[in-house]
Amino acid sequence: MPLGKGILGFTELTPDERTKWDAECEQKEREEAAAAEAASKRAQDQVATTAEVENIVSRQVSSELAEENAETIRWFKTEFDLFKKCADKWDLPALPASPQMVAIFLTEQSAYGSDHLATLVRAISAAHRAKDFPNPCDDILVRAVLRLCKKEETQEAK
Repeated sequence: MPLGKGILGFTELTPDERTKWDAECEQKEREEAAAAEAASKRAQDQVATTAEVENIVSRQVSSELAEENAETIRWFKTEFDLFKKCADKWDLPALPASPQMVAIFLTEQSAYGSDHLATLVRAISAAHRAKDFPNPCDDILVRAVLRLCKKEETQEAK
């Protein structure tokens, strides 16, 4: 539809053209709203389906999940015990831990090198995963501490 010849294009629409234009805009808005609602419904359905599948599978493998968690905890027990001691010293929780607590701990342990810090991060991550807590090691602050440690290590090697 021609939009007219005025500066904004709307100034010279005839009343019939303006009515048609408004109707088309309203129809487009309704279609966009319907599409957004359908996408939201699909997302909700997917979350519900995923939760249902997890519930069914978890019941069937509950003993294996418990063994896996126990094995993970045993594997990283020494490292996580170090973390717990540090958290106690700062009077902060080890589970769930904040990224700031992890950053403090890694900073205190940085003299042992980036490989040691990577092992500590794996231990902290595994403990949080085993308890179904968010992983504080995914935070940008923790990643920045690890990057700085590696950078300092590289500079010292030169």
